[in-house]
Amino acid sequence: MNSILIKSQAPGCNWLEREVKLYAGEPFVGLQNRYDKVSTKEKEGIHFGFTFDLPDAIAHVDAPWSVITPEKEQLPAANRNWMAFERWVDISNSHKGVTWTSLEAPLIQWEDMDSVILDGARQADLWKKKIKDFQKLFSWPLNNHWDTNFPLEQGGIIKEQYAVSFHDGYNVAAANRFGMEQHRPLVAVKSKVNLIDQSPFSFDKPGIIVSSITKTNDEECWIITFRSFSDKKEELKLNWGSIKPESIFDGNADGPENEVKGNELVINPYGIKMIYVKQATNFR
Repeated sequence: MNSILIKSQAPGCNWLEREVKLYAGEPFVGLQNRYDKVSTKEKEGIHFGFTFDLPDAIAHVDAPWSVITPEKEQLPAANRNWMAFERWVDISNSHKGVTWTSLEAPLIQWEDMDSVILDGARQADLWKKKIKDFQKLFSWPLNNHWDTNFPLEQGGIIKEQYAVSFHDGYNVAAANRFGMEQHRPLVAVKSKVNLIDQSPFSFDKPGIIVSSITKTNDEECWIITFRSFSDKKEELKLNWGSIKPESIFDGNADGPENEVKGNELVINPYGIKMIYVKQATNFR
């Protein structure tokens, strides 16, 4: 890894440091902004802008249990001045694009910094009616515009981390993998023994991820939740490793329901599938 550190002044701050990080063999750039924020009661906000040369680009935003296309999949009166994302935002045209993420700041804006709406009910003319261009994205990590849920003053040293991956056309599975790698990186720990001899199970569907694996309270079953990023119905074949199923059941948060015959699951487009696996043997 190598990096460039840029030091400068910035409005409302004692100092600003921006670091650009490049990683050998990796198709993404890491960015870190650190600043010493001056504490004040004056209405203010901090934005960091990202502009990409992507004519006719379409955006896709990762949201809880969904992927949305801003403008296309928004109601006419929906908020277009800002929106939140979960792990990634992709901006791509027909042949190239970027996947962008912010580790600490989940609010974004498109085109302009037009979020200063202090009295929304009586400032209807300030609400954006349409997003026309997705080439310019603003991260919005801090503000005291709103009178509730946010501190009146926000001062001190603050760090914001970003990552941008460069790719060909939009691939939802690759975008989600990049976002998860940044937000949930693997953590290496030392151990005197090999805790797991083999993976619990495996499958070959890049558009499907394992969202969670946990045990029931009585430790009789494994609860495994899958999430699909595919726009079509998928058949998922599980290859069992250290988990040796005695029986498998469809289920939900309330518990198991219908028994599943065999090792294949059907998951609806962008769907969620939860199964309960009663095991013949434990794995560590």
